[in-house]
Amino acid sequence: MKKKFNHYLIRQFVDAFNDNKECFYTEEELGIILHYFYFIEPDKFKMRFALKIALKQYKKDVRFIIYAARYYTMIENYEKALKFLMLIDIYPQSDCEEEVYVLRGDCYTKSKLHKMAIYWYKRAAHVSSTKENYARQIGDNYCALNNFDDALKYYMMYFSQYADDESIIYDLNFCWANLGTYKVAIDFLQRYIKTNNPFSAIAWFVIGLDYVAMDNFIEATESFKFSLAINPESAATYFNLGNAYFQISEYAKAIDAYQNSMKYEDNKQYVTLNYIGECYMMMEEYDDAVSFFNRSLEINDNYDEGYCSMAKAFNKQEKNIEALVCIDKAISINGKEPDFFSVKGNVLFDLDRFDETEVCLLKALELNPEDIDLRIGVVGFYLFMNEPDKGINFLIEYVNNSDVEDIVLCLYSICNFYAGNKQEAYKYLSKALAANPDVISWINDNENYSDFTADPGINELLH
Repeated sequence: MKKKFNHYLIRQFVDAFNDNKECFYTEEELGIILHYFYFIEPDKFKMRFALKIALKQYKKDVRFIIYAARYYTMIENYEKALKFLMLIDIYPQSDCEEEVYVLRGDCYTKSKLHKMAIYWYKRAAHVSSTKENYARQIGDNYCALNNFDDALKYYMMYFSQYADDESIIYDLNFCWANLGTYKVAIDFLQRYIKTNNPFSAIAWFVIGLDYVAMDNFIEATESFKFSLAINPESAATYFNLGNAYFQISEYAKAIDAYQNSMKYEDNKQYVTLNYIGECYMMMEEYDDAVSFFNRSLEINDNYDEGYCSMAKAFNKQEKNIEALVCIDKAISINGKEPDFFSVKGNVLFDLDRFDETEVCLLKALELNPEDIDLRIGVVGFYLFMNEPDKGINFLIEYVNNSDVEDIVLCLYSICNFYAGNKQEAYKYLSKALAANPDVISWINDNENYSDFTADPGINELLH
């Protein structure tokens, strides 16, 4: 009978709502109506109409004040929700105390007032029969404050009670990653696999991510393969397996993994196609690379990285006019990416448009001033143009810094040598070698500086 009554009551309310007619309802009936339109078939308009009646007829009823807070949370007006919650005079014996604390925590979380959120979730935990219930929300807010030690403590508290909820593994690992304690993470997850769940695809997947972060790509591939043996339909695991193979130059295996990833992913296939193209680039199979870059751009013609990849492929094929069109398209989509300007500089260089090359290389460095490779590229360009003085002026602000890179000292030495300042060249090469003797191999591998290495004074320092 109750089910029929509820159904009739809801239908009666909907008719009144459609006619904009406020009817009288008992407290129990309004409770049923609000519950239905909040939990069963959420409808913010019908809920607002019901609340208007409830708060008019039963102004001080705590249940309806809480529903008002829920409604304003639903429509993301957290300030108004908190105002309603503050109307409630909570007593220690109140049966809604915990719920009010949680709602306050939710509102402060959504408002990015994380310290207040933590305070109210902790109060909820204090009155809760299961204190671990709110440990995850507390951990989330500590993460938002970049307090990963405390976040980890609360995530562990949640894990101790809900180890079967494997999604917590991602939160735990997020903290370990930000703390740089990848070995701790791997040891913990391997114990979890051994003692809790030997068939945890998530744990093996996350172990793989941690090995990648440690640049241990061979172990990463093994971990991803264990994960796939348990869950062979994970697009993310195949994709990351492809990335790991790419890093160890196993390009054919990387392509196979990326293609398997595409069988199971619903979106962003254009990214995976681009990665396959990059594998063919590394294999110097540029026609195949262009084919995959084209397929990527057919799916998303606004993909800036795709146009940049296409430009690199055309540049390798010496189709530099086509390359220039592609890289200009990438820059038109995203003018803040330094790599795009670096690529454009290389294309312009191959077109003998040297003034524009310099502009692009300097723009790339402006966008990413800490990139040592870009700095090397700019100085290399000045040396090619037989303008070592420009290289000296470009590097002079860096060479006397206490944390100067050894390669910068080496480049400064080379610029001074070609500018005729041999004593300065010897001095800064000595500094570079003292900082890192391995720069010798970098110099010897660079055929452009044969005159430099042939100089007796330089040769003596190098040997």
